[in-house]
Amino acid sequence: MPVHSREELVAALDANDFERLLGTPESEWLDFKKEPYLLDSDKGRWEYVKDIAAFANATGGCILIGVKATKDPNELQEKATSVTAIPKKLVNSDRYNGILLEKLYPDVQGLRMRWYPESRAVSDGLLLIEIPSQRGSSKPFVLRSMSGAEDLPVIALGVPMRVGDRTSWMRAETLHHRMQGTRQVEEAAQVERESRQHASLVQRAEEHIRTLTREMKWSNVATYFLQALPPASERTGPLLNVHGEDGLRGALARPKSLRTMGFNLRQLGSLETRNGGLAYLEDPRRCISLDRDGLFTVGAYAEADFLGWYLNRARTDASSPMRLNPLVLVEFTLEFFRFVYAALIPRVSHGVWTFRIVTEGLQSRQGGVLLNPGRHNADHWSDGAPASVDNMLEQFQATGNAAKDAFRALESIYGIFGISSSEIPYSRDGEIVEAEIVAVQ
Repeated sequence: MPVHSREELVAALDANDFERLLGTPESEWLDFKKEPYLLDSDKGRWEYVKDIAAFANATGGCILIGVKATKDPNELQEKATSVTAIPKKLVNSDRYNGILLEKLYPDVQGLRMRWYPESRAVSDGLLLIEIPSQRGSSKPFVLRSMSGAEDLPVIALGVPMRVGDRTSWMRAETLHHRMQGTRQVEEAAQVERESRQHASLVQRAEEHIRTLTREMKWSNVATYFLQALPPASERTGPLLNVHGEDGLRGALARPKSLRTMGFNLRQLGSLETRNGGLAYLEDPRRCISLDRDGLFTVGAYAEADFLGWYLNRARTDASSPMRLNPLVLVEFTLEFFRFVYAALIPRVSHGVWTFRIVTEGLQSRQGGVLLNPGRHNADHWSDGAPASVDNMLEQFQATGNAAKDAFRALESIYGIFGISSSEIPYSRDGEIVEAEIVAVQ
């Protein structure tokens, strides 16, 4: 049966159930492309930017490349009729992003590109481009040039809009009306509402850390918390399908981890229902909390059996510093971001997510904490730098890439220990390399 929502589309792609796409109609949120955009031509680049802008000017949407859509004479819309997986080597994501920066204004926030199947061993697949709903104050998204005679670019502005399953162009009268600032008061009020809603989310996130620290009895040990805050929303009530095997309970009970026995989010016990959401507090080393609207918190303590694994075997004095294992720190951090991008963000299609990185007691608890440079060989693992602050809070917006966001979080941690980000293990070019973690036995 065809898919009817973005959530169903992502679920079908995650399950590699491509046959389920057949019969799905194109709509205001979905566009199928048989082949990649021809970015070597002016026309191809213009088509790509036009399609992205059309969704951004509406309520967001998805472009799925590798699926052929045709229209039956008795139908109003084109429907997916066959899957035509494309060679992954034909798509350069950096070039796709660079063209948007060059030819569209303002920047589209939160755009994501993902391959299905995700396996690097598979050379052909489907490319999903997700365009989140954008803030009203950013609209309209304007093409810096238009396609003229013989498909050559001309100096002119265009504002495409996704209407139904087609792209429509904003009329000159409408664009002029918007440029007069008639929406300024409404947009200012919207920004204020979103600011208040985000502040409320932050307050709840801080309360979760205090509650979890108390319930886990971590008041005397150093702790490390990672939090994902969903976009501020005017909607009330649960936004996510939390319970049921096809909801977040199933995803969290069986998270897709890089290593079965690694330092990840897999639980040894069962999830409990708390305030309509989910929580896991059975493991004394780490905890998990998920609210109905997507607010997600994971925490771990800096003890010898988790964040300090292996490096503190000879530690006999509880007052001596605890050494953090950088390999554990990196893997645990990346697994948090992988889960957020795989299970949470696809279920909340509007707006940009915010991440919070919180550490507590790095100097004052259990004799302080040291961090070992991760790229050093075994002879240097006795080295370690002390934390320069007791507590730290770092907050940043999601970039659309789990590996890059994980690196940014770790860059903040390494910074408070005075260690260069070049020492972060499993990293290259500003992101964490999953394959290097998978290769660890």
